[in-house]
Amino acid sequence: MCSFDKAMATWAHDSDFSYSRYADDVTIGSNSKPNIPEIERTILKSLSTYQYCKINKRKTCIFGPGQRKTVTGIVLTNHG
Repeated sequence: MCSFDKAMATWAHDSDFSYSRYADDVTIGSNSKPNIPEIERTILKSLSTYQYCKINKRKTCIFGPGQRKTVTGIVLTNHG
């Protein structure tokens, strides 16, 4: 998944987002209101080269300002 990480990191940097991945958990961060459908399309396009990878809608979370943000069991903010 090295090429996926490089592509996503470059895209995130160019879009003023943060990107991280731990195993199969991808996290995109932003200080502004992001275009969620655009982010999903970008991830899907990058994943398309990997036959068995897809977005798990049940694990997908979108957090807004002031909400408690937990990623892979780690609390990133203590709001809410």
